[in-house]
Amino acid sequence: MREPTPAAEVLPARLRSLVGAARDGVVRREAVDYLDRACGHVGGLLDPGDDGGRIPEPGGPVPPVVGPGDLQARLSHLIVSAEAAGLEPALIGYLRRVLLRVSLAAERVPWELRLVPRHRANGEARLVRPGEAPLPVRLVDHSALGYGLECAVPVASGRVARLEVPGPASGPPRIYGCLPVFCRKGPDGNCRVGVELIGGSARP
Repeated sequence: MREPTPAAEVLPARLRSLVGAARDGVVRREAVDYLDRACGHVGGLLDPGDDGGRIPEPGGPVPPVVGPGDLQARLSHLIVSAEAAGLEPALIGYLRRVLLRVSLAAERVPWELRLVPRHRANGEARLVRPGEAPLPVRLVDHSALGYGLECAVPVASGRVARLEVPGPASGPPRIYGCLPVFCRKGPDGNCRVGVELIGGSARP
């Protein structure tokens, strides 16, 4: 009897199939390109040794996506399957954020330059990465989807971290699970880092 394929191996294949179906269908390229980039991050977040439960494997050719609603429905169904398979909560949180961004990108009207409004931010925060000392960062901007940060050293992309932002009126810090998705060195030698929020309770 054939051994069941671990969910951690099936999920990337299912996501890649969905990207291909979306490219063959009627969906804004911006949404498909973002989902394609997210596939790489998902692969880095998965533990190959985590069997978990089962996620149905792709069976035969995947029909083209017929529109934004179809893409959202297929991605939602895949997230439900991944959650039922017992994959890491941080990964599930990231997939839900991917669904939100894909949905916004698929439905964005051409004259809107951003998916959601971005606002300037000021203040100091800490980026806490597993197994490493907390990294002091400066807040540059923020939106409902993430934060722009500045720091003195490069930050690797694709590893779940924790962002600790000072709370109001010297209260406790606000803590967000996050995923660094890019890091660019500026002319001043500092690094500009973009992090996507996973949730307000994730503690990697």
